[in-house]
Amino acid sequence: YRVRIHGDPPLECHLMAQQDPDGRHPFLGLPWTGLVGCTVVPQVCDAAPGVVTHLDLGVVQPKGLVRR
Repeated sequence: YRVRIHGDPPLECHLMAQQDPDGRHPFLGLPWTGLVGCTVVPQVCDAAPGVVTHLDLGVVQPKGLVRR
């Protein structure tokens, strides 16, 4: 996964996992980490200026994918 944020400062994050010697991909947490970072972007953009933490944002859910 590669996430690019065009801002001040610009940011680029690479998330990569290597295969085990037997060919397995045991890093299920890695895609989850990328997913959380991508789904939180709209809430961070809507937040007031300054430092924003998970406590400020609450539980972040993908927009349009979760019924309430």
